[in-house]
Amino acid sequence: MRRRVFLLLSGAGAFLSQMVRPLLARSAQLPAVPQTKTVSQAIAVARGVDVGSVAQLSKSGQVLVRTSALGPLLVIRDPATQKLKAVNPTCPHRGCLVDWIASSDNFLCPCHQARFNANGRWIGGQPVNRPLESYKVTVSNGRILVSKG
Repeated sequence: MRRRVFLLLSGAGAFLSQMVRPLLARSAQLPAVPQTKTVSQAIAVARGVDVGSVAQLSKSGQVLVRTSALGPLLVIRDPATQKLKAVNPTCPHRGCLVDWIASSDNFLCPCHQARFNANGRWIGGQPVNRPLESYKVTVSNGRILVSKG
């Protein structure tokens, strides 16, 4: 191969590789394809995911389930109404798991100090683009069941 042809081809290759780069970066930002749920997961979601007992909630002040058919779940007792509340504890801004701070009656993101009330709405700290996802909570035979509501 002659030097001139080699330089021409290598320059064209370098140019084309830089042209493809933005396309690859864009495809990395596309949303992930939703996972297909098994029949047993679909039934569990319809009935409600069992996250623990009311006694466990009363003892610890919260029940955290890191993996379930609905994803991560955090159940607390709303200090104002005494009703059970369930949220997805994944912060919508950074993806960190929020903590329930009973002394201040709110959720706190450890990554950027955003605060959310018991309903999952942002109330302070660094602003976020949406509230924590909340779920319907029912109690049956002393067990806490969480479902999409």
